[in-house]
Parts: sequence; C-alpha cells; structure tokens
Amino acid sequence: MKNTKKYIITIIVFVVVMLLILLFFIFRYNYIHLLNKSRELLEYLYTLDIGEYKYKSGAIYTETEILSTDYYFEGNGNIKVDDYKNVSFIIQSGDYCVSKTQLGEIKIEKKECHDFVTIEAQVNKNNNIISFIVNEKNLEYLISNSNDLNGKWVKPEYTDNIIIKSFDEDKHYIWFKDKDGNLSKSYSYSVECFFANKGEYDKNKYYCDGSIVSIDDINYIVLDDNMKDITIMKQISLDVKLSHCLDNVSDYCYYTTDGVSNYKWSKSYINYYLNNIYIKTLNDNIQSKLKEIPICDDFITSGCLNDEGCGGFTKNEINFNNWSCNNYSKSKIRILSYNEYVNIFEKIKNKTVLIGNYWLINSGVDNRGSSVQFNYNVYIKEEYTTKLDVKPVFTISKY
Repeated sequence: MKNTKKYIITIIVFVVVMLLILLFFIFRYNYIHLLNKSRELLEYLYTLDIGEYKYKSGAIYTETEILSTDYYFEGNGNIKVDDYKNVSFIIQSGDYCVSKTQLGEIKIEKKECHDFVTIEAQVNKNNNIISFIVNEKNLEYLISNSNDLNGKWVKPEYTDNIIIKSFDEDKHYIWFKDKDGNLSKSYSYSVECFFANKGEYDKNKYYCDGSIVSIDDINYIVLDDNMKDITIMKQISLDVKLSHCLDNVSDYCYYTTDGVSNYKWSKSYINYYLNNIYIKTLNDNIQSKLKEIPICDDFITSGCLNDEGCGGFTKNEINFNNWSCNNYSKSKIRILSYNEYVNIFEKIKNKTVLIGNYWLINSGVDNRGSSVQFNYNVYIKEEYTTKLDVKPVFTISKY
C-alpha cells in the first residue's frame, strides 16, 4: 500500500513538472523564437557594407534596392552598420522590441521600440585641457591615436562636462558610449603646448620644450613635459665651477701620474655634489617629488651616438634608440646629455638662454668628456679634471 502511494505521488509530481515546463515554453516561445531568428539576422548583417538599412518581415533593403528577402521574423524597423562594422538595429515585432546597440547584445523586450539613442558632445579646448559637454549621463570614453576604435574604455566621474588633460600634440580620436552600448561618432582633437617666458610653473599646463618657468624665483628651461612629470634644467649655472674627476686619489674618478681612472657618472664628483650638496638648496616640496633617473654607467668606447660610447645617456634614450647598456646608476639630479642638448637647441628660438661653457654628462673618446661651448657647439674632448659651469637637471613628479 505504501509503495502504491509513493508511485502515485511520484507520477503526480512528474506530471506537474512537465506541465510547468510546457507552460514555460508556451509563454517563452515568442521570446526564444525571436532570439534565435535575430541571431541569424545579426550574422547576415555583419556581411553588409557600412550604411543604413530598413527591415520589413525578413526583407532588408535600402531606398534603391532589396538586399535580402529571407524570412527571419515578422516586424518593421531600422538597421545601421557604422564605420567600424558595428551593427545596431531596432525592430518592432508584435508586442516585442528586438534591438541591438553597436557595442551591446541582442535584447528581446515586451515593449514599444523607440528611436536609436544619439550621443553627442561639444568640444572645448584650453591649452591641454579638453572639455566635452555631453547630452547623456554615465558615459565612458575611449581615446586612440587613430580612427580605429581601439583602446581601453574609461569611466569618468562628471556632471555635465567630461574633462581630459593631454600632454601629446598628436591628433587624437575619442568615442563615448552609454551603459547599454550605444556609441557616439568619433570626435577628434589635438592640443598645442604653452610657451612660457619666465612664468610661474603650473603643473596643470602643458609646456613647450624650451619654455622658461620659475620655481621659487629661480628660472628653469623645460626639457620635457608630460602627464606624469616634467624635466627641467636650471637656466643659470651654479655659482661654483666643478669637474667630473679630481687630480688626486679620491673616492671619485681621478688622474695620477701612474694612470687614469676611467670616468663613470657614478664616480663623478659633479654627481656627488648635485645629489648631496646642491639638493639641499631645493625646497622640501621639490625634494619630495624628485624622480630617480637611471643613467648608463658603462664605460664603453663605442656602440652609441657616433660610436662615442653609451655612458651618460639616460635609460629612456638608450631604449628609444635601441642602444644597449649593461649597468645603470640612478640620480635624482644630473646634468644634460648630448641628445637632450641637441633636441632643445633645435626647438628653442632664443638660443641665448643656452649660452655658457658647461658640462654634459656623456663620456667621450680618449677618456675625455663632452661640454657646451660659448658658441653653442659641443666639444667632446674635454679633460675630466677641468672645472666648468654646471647646470643641474632634474625631473619632478606631478603627483
């Protein structure tokens, strides 16, 4: 008797479950049918050229021709294929709205369809600050150097304006998208660096190479400015003249009658002086933001610029030129490299700000160094024990 009751209960449960499953499929049939058919439709749409199309009961057409009459599902709507081959469509099928945004998934919703969402932006520029007034909230943006929609999406916090700081004068492209995957057209922008002449330094500005900025009433020449940091050189030389090497035995490179100790930046007395004595003259705020810069410490007679050796070039210069260096030393304060001097000399209009007879950091041929002359030429056979002017160079973090 007990077994009979068990079997009856099991059968009843089974029938109820099957009825529920049947009811589920009956009520979900339209949804499942539309989803499958819209996936087939989407697969075909990805083969179309860029443009706008109409949809009516499986027919895909333009104003001048019918492209396909395959039956997908009943409905009327619009289709777009954008410049990046992203497909979007909105089709009303009975009580359902079948839709897909450019960067979203297919949606089947029991509601009335509306038009495509249009994301628009108004672009305003102030030096390196780009402001975008947008017509939608909760947008993300993507920036690329090419009109290719490739890059990383960023979610900013904003009210009406999305504000971007740029320290790159190349042309850029930007796109905006909402949480549903609706995409704006591409907007292009570029920035122009600000040329300063003895103005107070402002970390939010983008300075041209060769600009002169003032910090604590001391003028510096801008060598490189970017989003993370700025590299500057003191315009006026230090009051004291210095040499890389001494003419007696010491902890630094030195010359004696018995032989020569090869110069390396790590063994330079100028390096010691700048990072132990001069550094203390800078205010605490600057000292706390000084970045350590890797400098090639190899004493190599060939392999880099004009086979002069790699010693003294920064790691960034070594990597950029595909040179090689096995050993680096780090300094918060240094002096100008040959490449940096040539770069700033070519860019700067007022050459007189570079006048002087001062040391460069590079090691040279015949165990001699490089220096700038009063005629702006570079002399590469300077004795390391010669005392010349020194113009400190350092990189300050903006954060």
